[in-house]
Amino acid sequence: MVDVSTDNSLIYSVLENADALPLRFDIDNVFTVDQDDCFFLVIYLSEDRNFISFKAKDYLHDNNALIFLQQVVENYDKIEIPVNIVDEALQLIEHKMHTKSNNRYYFDAH
Repeated sequence: MVDVSTDNSLIYSVLENADALPLRFDIDNVFTVDQDDCFFLVIYLSEDRNFISFKAKDYLHDNNALIFLQQVVENYDKIEIPVNIVDEALQLIEHKMHTKSNNRYYFDAH
């Protein structure tokens, strides 16, 4: 399941709690945040100074969560997002797909 939000206050709060606020607000930006079993993909659009958050719930246990997230980002049309930002977002999701398994099975052998 993917939740999409454009609530700037809520998104800013999540980013602030994760110590993941962008360094610059004068350029478009894409970044991710892991919080518990949720994966946030956040897009910041400098032109209108707004955030868009895509939240994949239970992504560590649901193998399709990140694939569904990818589809939602690709098909999102409520706000126009520049193509290069969408491409960057999809690359971040793909990277997370490839590294998710490594994080899932980590354990301390000591």
